[in-house]
Amino acid sequence: MITQPRVGAVVLSRFSSSRLPGKALMPLGGRPLLGFVIERLAKALPLDDIVVATSVEPSDDPIARFCDASGVSCYRGDLHDVAGRFAGAARTAGFDFATRINGDNAFVDIPTLRQMIDIARDDRLDFLSNVNGRTFPAGMSIEILRTAFYIRHLNHLTRQEHLEHVTLALYQRPHLGRRLYLYNTHHPEAAGLHLAIDELSDLIFARTLVARMQGPHTDYDLARLLQLIHPPPSLSHTLARSHTSP
Repeated sequence: MITQPRVGAVVLSRFSSSRLPGKALMPLGGRPLLGFVIERLAKALPLDDIVVATSVEPSDDPIARFCDASGVSCYRGDLHDVAGRFAGAARTAGFDFATRINGDNAFVDIPTLRQMIDIARDDRLDFLSNVNGRTFPAGMSIEILRTAFYIRHLNHLTRQEHLEHVTLALYQRPHLGRRLYLYNTHHPEAAGLHLAIDELSDLIFARTLVARMQGPHTDYDLARLLQLIHPPPSLSHTLARSHTSP
């Protein structure tokens, strides 16, 4: 019997955020932000296939305690070597493919995530991404990497910026690996919208959206989220943020 490759999610999270310290466990919709993110991922993956990757620093002990209390696996590595932490979490969990999710991405689009997981399970690609071209809002980034491919790639990284930004070197070297980019063609008006939680104003904006929801937040994909945003995305982005994250 042919078995499908195991696809899991690695949620990168740390307590010592420079712009919003402690945001990982700040409340959103009645649960910590990290729990909010995991609930969305659990609509596409079993909880056993979700790992939180944080650091070994004492400042990240609260994240480890949250994971333990929530029954979520936690991998701890170097605070500054985020790429190594991502790879270590994927390897330790036994993922054939690892989905990179930022712990401050509260509104990961579940249909897009499911679509990308299904494509990864075909076992033909090394790298899938919905980031190229920035057609999805910031905060909905999804990247899936073949673990063995990424670890081989990691062995050649020497620049600190490549260790801090997990996939930057892959975008700079488009010839590496078999890859597929997914683009948001259904709601082009969402491009440029900022939904990642980097600063307090982002968290307030996210809480506003959640307060407008009628029903579980996991029922809200990109299309339904856009219906909650008034004024339209092009204007609300300007009002909510003065810049976008890379």
